[in-house]
Amino acid sequence: MNILVLPGTTGIAREIFNSLSQVKNIQLFGAGFDLEKSLKFTYVRFDALGPWDEIKTLKEVESIVQKNNINLIILAHDEWISNTKNLDIIGKSKIIKSNSRAISIALQKSKTYDHFRNLLPCPIVFRNVSQIKTFPVFLKPDRGQGSVGAKAIADRDSLQEFLNYDGSFKPNWIISEYLPGKEYTIDCFSDKNFQVRYVSARLRSKIQNGLAVETQVIHDDKLHEWANIISNELSLKGAWFFQAKEDLNGYKKILEIGLRIAGASGIQRLKGVNLSLLNILLEQNQILKIIDQNVFPKIAPIDLGFTYENIYVDFDDTLILNGSINKCLMSFLEDSKRNGHKVILISRNSSNLFALIDEFGLINFFSEIIRVLDNQLKSSMINTDRKFIFIDDSFKERYDVFLKYQSQVLVLDETAFVR
Repeated sequence: MNILVLPGTTGIAREIFNSLSQVKNIQLFGAGFDLEKSLKFTYVRFDALGPWDEIKTLKEVESIVQKNNINLIILAHDEWISNTKNLDIIGKSKIIKSNSRAISIALQKSKTYDHFRNLLPCPIVFRNVSQIKTFPVFLKPDRGQGSVGAKAIADRDSLQEFLNYDGSFKPNWIISEYLPGKEYTIDCFSDKNFQVRYVSARLRSKIQNGLAVETQVIHDDKLHEWANIISNELSLKGAWFFQAKEDLNGYKKILEIGLRIAGASGIQRLKGVNLSLLNILLEQNQILKIIDQNVFPKIAPIDLGFTYENIYVDFDDTLILNGSINKCLMSFLEDSKRNGHKVILISRNSSNLFALIDEFGLINFFSEIIRVLDNQLKSSMINTDRKFIFIDDSFKERYDVFLKYQSQVLVLDETAFVR
């Protein structure tokens, strides 16, 4: 499957790339305006686009789709989501996106608050300066990603440049109550019936350019309830997120809704959930099973939130990808081994496994090597009374191990440690 990421150089594009670049049978292509940043990605091909012009740019994308036999397009910026909200395909390629009504509501915070005011706790929004009795207040663009362009306003004089002559606020800005408390992003996935199949809230500990660079998974039943309300109300499908923040009294209020993956949603891969891949499987009408493991990882640095002694790792398409060692996974295994964990290879490769291990210089790396026959389950070959990690590109293998060992195991795929 050939997938085009548009635009291919944003922080969101980075997470999409990290989620899918190691998945078997997927080839990633990029296109966009920033050629310098594209050099930091290893797309199969990156095509340059000229400045945005609806007719011209869409024709350029259509040409890219045709030239590279693109099957699916994933959008990695809110402006592209807005500009294509009434499109389902470009050329012969399907766009992974939400419905146009949901996009119209979610892209403007004013519309989001107006729509959900009677359904969810929303910030108090001031329409004109006379309504403000206390400072600080909070200023943010009505349209915009994360906290980019947002700031606290300390006094009445600082609001002057954002006012119309009649004292009302200019329509491209939202002036709301100041929410000084903790901030959360809630990563979600909804099926084709708009039912939320996965919800995982995380605390945004450190934010740069609107993206969480330090974040930790938490559990909050109330935020899970909000996810169901939002998904049903907007008829959402696929991966999406929303953000919430605490007011002066510690009560959470909704900030915004994003109809795409969040830039820091890669933390969910440390729970074994690949949201970008789920989007693709949903488009393929595959039956979805999601393993929601009861762990609370955090980044940065990476902490799996799971204590373990042994690591079982698959060989083909997991530790070895496209004829080379999976560097991200190998780095994790080497660190784990130095910290006293046992690394155990478990593989179905029945032909020349030991010769391949030797070829890659790994013959003395593993504490144990287990060969699994075709009529055997990998779960039946694990003999341990200790907690362990099981890493395999096969969801079938991971699911079987999870069902058998439950809280004793953390199951992950080959993309878990790509950052």
